[in-house]
Amino acid sequence: MKWTDSEITPFLHSRYGYLLMSLTAVAAVAYAAFSTVLPVIDTPVLTGFAHASEWIHAKPLQLLGGIVLAVATSLLLVGVNKQYNVVRGLSLLYAAMYLVFTAATPVIMANLSGGAVMAVVWLLSLIPLFSSFQNPLATRRVFITFCIVSAGCLLFMPVAALIYIPVYFAGCAQMRCLNLKCFLAALIGIVTTLWILFWLDIEGLVAINMSWKPSWPPVRLDSGMLPFYAAVAVTIVCGGLFGMFNLIKIYSYNARARANNGFITLSAVVTVALIFADSANAAAYVPLLNVCAAIQTGHFFSINNHRKSYIGIFVVLAAYASLYCWNV
Repeated sequence: MKWTDSEITPFLHSRYGYLLMSLTAVAAVAYAAFSTVLPVIDTPVLTGFAHASEWIHAKPLQLLGGIVLAVATSLLLVGVNKQYNVVRGLSLLYAAMYLVFTAATPVIMANLSGGAVMAVVWLLSLIPLFSSFQNPLATRRVFITFCIVSAGCLLFMPVAALIYIPVYFAGCAQMRCLNLKCFLAALIGIVTTLWILFWLDIEGLVAINMSWKPSWPPVRLDSGMLPFYAAVAVTIVCGGLFGMFNLIKIYSYNARARANNGFITLSAVVTVALIFADSANAAAYVPLLNVCAAIQTGHFFSINNHRKSYIGIFVVLAAYASLYCWNV
């Protein structure tokens, strides 16, 4: 069967293209997990809660857990986009790109990690946050948003990730719902999460670690993880370039779409800053970086959905296939 230009591009955006890329990513990570020795991602968390890598010790179950979490993130991304139409057009490319980006660094997808859980937490928090647009009475939604994000930062992320909390205040301002009532609801949401953790008092769960200090020089790279850093750098460049191209089109969207995309862009910028400022724990921020970069990449190719645009998609896929081979 000979494929034409008019058939390849729609296929890559379709559910069948999503399924093909997803299965390929999962198979590639499974092969890497059993053919090479992948290090365990073990970043310090803010509380005494057990790190995600310690939940399951058996290697096959760790692999299964990492894959399930990555696929769940991809599907949740589809659900959020269907609800709020962040990526315009009938395309699932953005969800497939998340799995492609993550599979390029098998150490991320083959293990349970706090960063992967935080990517799910971030997507879940978008539901109440985006639904509060231009609703100054959306105190319950703001409360739930800050409960979710503060729990994610406290239980799964290093101390530097607390910077995400001010980001959500900026997000409320972008949603045009930040008044005194919503501000107090956000503070109560944070305090409620802390109160629940103190009330549970499970084996040092509330032993908050505030010993983190910015290192100098801020970026300290492990020479043995050069392929991993290369994949992260390509993702940063990819997300940044496509994001800048998307801005031209996003300016023509309505206020709600601009606010939604603006928060995603802000989250991506802060995540990149954390990767550099807290480079020792860079792996903890990569899943969320992949989510934001996948949205920008999928959005770009959805906007520029031409007959020959599959060439650009194949270039991106080839780049990440090369990064995967390097990491393996």
